[in-house]
This record gives sequence, C-alpha cells and structure tokens, in this order.
Amino acid sequence: MRAFKTAFVAVAIALGAPASAGPIDITFQTAPYGPNFTGPVTENGFTYMQTDGSLYVNQWGNPGQDMEAMEDTLGGSLVVFRTDGQLFTFNSIDFAAYEDTTTPQEQALSLVGVTKDGTQIQEYYTLDTTNVYDPTYSNWTTEFPTAGNLAGVELKSLAIVLFSIQSDVPCYGAVDNLNLTLGSNNPPVPEPATLALFGAGLLGFAARRRAKRT
Repeated sequence: MRAFKTAFVAVAIALGAPASAGPIDITFQTAPYGPNFTGPVTENGFTYMQTDGSLYVNQWGNPGQDMEAMEDTLGGSLVVFRTDGQLFTFNSIDFAAYEDTTTPQEQALSLVGVTKDGTQIQEYYTLDTTNVYDPTYSNWTTEFPTAGNLAGVELKSLAIVLFSIQSDVPCYGAVDNLNLTLGSNNPPVPEPATLALFGAGLLGFAARRRAKRT
C-alpha cells in the first residue's frame, strides 16, 4: 500500500509539473508562406501573431522560412507568447537585413518584452544591410540580450518589430530561429487589446528613420 501511495504521489507530481525548461526554437515553419501574414500561428507551444504593419513569410530562411518586413512598407510588429500562459525568457534571435543598393545602409530590429507585472523592456539591434539577396541574405547574425535588459528576465510576451523603408530603394529586415526558454510561473495569457499596444510606436519610429535617411 505504501509503495502504491508513493507511486501515486510521484505520478501526480509529474502531471502537475511544468513543461521542460529547455530552450525552444521558433522557426516560422508552420506559418503560411507569402505576404500579409497575420496569424495567429502556434509552434512548439508558443503563439505568434501580427499586431501592426505588414509582415511576409519567406520560403528561404536561415535555414527554411523566415519572417520579414514587407518590401516598401514601414514594417510590422509580431507578438510572441506562451499558448498556455507560462512565462519565458528570451535567449537569441537570428537577424538579417537587405537593401537593393551598393551602398550599405543600417537596418534596425526592436524587441520589447513585457514582464508579469506589465513592465516593458526593450532591446534594440542594428545591422548593416547587404545588397546580396539570393534570396537567403548573406549577413545573418545571431543577436543576444544584453545584461540589464532582457537577459534572464521572465516575460509573458515579446514583441518583435521589423522595420522597412518606403522609398524607391527596397530596404527591409528578417528574423528567424527565435530561441526561448520556459519560465517558472504561470500568468494568464495576455489579452489581445494589450498585445495591440506593442505596435503602437512602429509607424512613428519608422517615419523618423525615413526622415533621417532622407
């Protein structure tokens, strides 16, 4: 009887335990290929969806499909969160940028994480564009969180803001292989209205970048 009780308790603990906290890759392989991506799409226990702008799922990522800002737009905002509401941490993301010109320009990637208590934390990366688009890009780089910002911080959602430039010369960025690790708590899944706030500053920021380039 004691052995049975011990086994029963062990099974109950196993069933109630959170999922493995190992790193998980979001590769956008389950997203429908083509322009005007909206979502939501679920992959490896995470859901991602567009909240603002225009995004494009390209067939040639790093390797495989990637998520891109659409050409000749201001870009778009993608929000990622655990489908079951668990917290998670951001580990890394692959970033590439392209511009159809022989003179390299700078392209930006912004990540905004929201913690359990609603605090917003931003990571901001820049990358010189490449004029080689084959169409797999030639400047993929892996970006990591910096100490004091998103490094090791448990999040309930993460916004990925990809920028483009509206001009005669196409310029846009791409991301792939978003690497995340499950956290230890279980907050409620953020409401759609809250998620929509992530893309609020996208158009203004992109407009300022465009004015600066001009």
